Amino acid sequence: MKIAIYHHLPSGGALGHLCEVAKALKSAGHELGLFIPATAEQEFGDLKDLVDHTIVFQRNAWRPIFPFL
Repeated sequence: MKIAIYHHLPSGGALGHLCEVAKALKSAGHELGLFIPATAEQEFGDLKDLVDHTIVFQRNAWRPIFPFL
């Protein structure tokens, strides 16, 4: 099964847990894709080693939908 992982987690327990879940999914034979914004923590853990595809994208600055509000 193809599974997409999106994360914008800081270093710590939640990101460590995500790495453990990714390891379990990979060992079960799933294909993993990682989607992360350029501002996300990328040095902690070994997510990039576990996934098949990594897409790093830029987040645009926030703009209001209605500029008069």
